[in-house]
Amino acid sequence: MSARHDVLIAPADGGYSLPDGLVRTWLLQLHRRGIVEPDGEALARTWVEIYLKPGNYAHSPFVEGTAPEGPAFKEAVFHFAEAPEPLPGHPESSAHFWLLLRGAAFEDVLGDFKQRFGELLHCRARALTCEHEGVPPRREVPPDEVRPAAPRRTAPGGAVGTRVEEF
Repeated sequence: MSARHDVLIAPADGGYSLPDGLVRTWLLQLHRRGIVEPDGEALARTWVEIYLKPGNYAHSPFVEGTAPEGPAFKEAVFHFAEAPEPLPGHPESSAHFWLLLRGAAFEDVLGDFKQRFGELLHCRARALTCEHEGVPPRREVPPDEVRPAAPRRTAPGGAVGTRVEEF
């Protein structure tokens, strides 16, 4: 079996804190193109990690045409945070967001994929590679970082047309 790699796509300049709409758009595009499928999440107050498993077209960021034998990668993680964090496998650099393709059968992604990442997330994308050393356990949210539950919205009065007002 050939060597596996961890391929990290991140903004070259560290990026910025992503708005939720851009995150949703990027993940929907990856999902609709068949590259990934959602597989879990870790939601903290200041950071989020979304875990993704390979989809039917998981090879498309790496090669054009027919898929090679075996999975293109083992797991993907999309990470975004309010403040820059060190890049996995590259602690000398930091960024607000990145896509990590763990256990990839390829050393780099196609330029088209980096370009799409950059255009959609408004940054200059770069890809970094390091040797794959296995899929680590998923990140746990510390108790002091747990997001508070969103308040439930309640409409004033009852259902439409049932509120009675006296004049």
